[in-house]
Amino acid sequence: GVVYSLPKTQIELEIKAKCQLVLGNSKILRELGYQVVLIGNDPSLAHELDAVKSLRKIDGFDCYNIRFSKSLRGFLKSSFIHKQLLEIFNLYSKPEMIICYGSLAFAIENYKIGKWCKKNKVLIVSNCVDLSSHAHGTIIERIVKSLDSKLKHRFNYKKTDGIIAVSEYIEAHFNRNKDKSTVIVPPLKDTSKFVEPVINQENHKVLVYIGVPFPVDGRSVDESAYKDRIDIFIDLLCKIRGQIPAFRFDIYGLTKEQYLHVVYRQAQLIEKNNDIIKFHGRIEHEHALEVVRQADFSVLYRTRNQMTMAGFSSKLVESISIGTPMILTDTSDYHRYLEDGETCFFLDDHLNETCIHSLVNALSISKDDIFKMKMNCYHSKIFDYHKYVDALDKFIKELKHI
Repeated sequence: GVVYSLPKTQIELEIKAKCQLVLGNSKILRELGYQVVLIGNDPSLAHELDAVKSLRKIDGFDCYNIRFSKSLRGFLKSSFIHKQLLEIFNLYSKPEMIICYGSLAFAIENYKIGKWCKKNKVLIVSNCVDLSSHAHGTIIERIVKSLDSKLKHRFNYKKTDGIIAVSEYIEAHFNRNKDKSTVIVPPLKDTSKFVEPVINQENHKVLVYIGVPFPVDGRSVDESAYKDRIDIFIDLLCKIRGQIPAFRFDIYGLTKEQYLHVVYRQAQLIEKNNDIIKFHGRIEHEHALEVVRQADFSVLYRTRNQMTMAGFSSKLVESISIGTPMILTDTSDYHRYLEDGETCFFLDDHLNETCIHSLVNALSISKDDIFKMKMNCYHSKIFDYHKYVDALDKFIKELKHI
């Protein structure tokens, strides 16, 4: 069997984009004949709860939770995590492989798992999905995050048998010497669950963004830590407003107040254009999928940096799989999967004339042409997990030297 360790709770596993990535890979492993066990971290659990008793089923997978909070107190009380992990491992005889998606606790736990794997001749694989920025939080928080990240990266680079990467950039980052078995697998979906797309019936075009572009818990956030630059995209929309047919930009995931607390420079701009820029706050995942399905375009505007080039947006995967074309910047490996004018419109990642021209062109096409793009997205099945079974099978055979 294969054990997939997750740094998220079981409830989050059902709704969070990052954990959808793990479910996609887990379904491939199940297709290949492996029993997959998922182990997550839930800081809300009582300390005395036995992790073995937290068993529940999600999509047919055995799922467990271990309580841990990434704080100084959590660090001082983290010794029990390894013991509980081993108890779960022992329920399934000896696993053939442990896949670490992030870390259940601080990165030191990955080293403990790696040491156990070497001792017991179990393969250990890292599922690398991001290179995070540490440009937010207090000075102490930034130092702790930086040290933990460096230790996690050292573990990925030095201690693992193989790497499952979401992009070419992060694969190259952790396999500089070309001495590891690696495979590139983007976030995946079971596309059979989606129905055909629909035409937006409103008399104006609807663009939608769903997500949290930066921390919204009151912390100080540097622009370099913005994951999504919807602030630049809003600047663009307001600049071209008079040049294109009527539209509305719906933003889900945060309120207007939360947004302006961080991007306070746009307070007057947002107020002046509040008829086309709408904030809706957080919504449930299923509602979010339907919002995207009904829209003309979904938006993913990111600038090129280490964080955005290493990662791969699950929002993009869901939008294309549902059948809604993207307006986006070409960060990460998106050009490998999408075709400009057919399933998306690529924008330059700087607010310049080229970017403005591309956006005007995208928002000027007819409803019929948008629907053709929707059908192109839906029928591409480019992110269906079944398409990546052979690649992951080859990767595992290389690890086993078959």
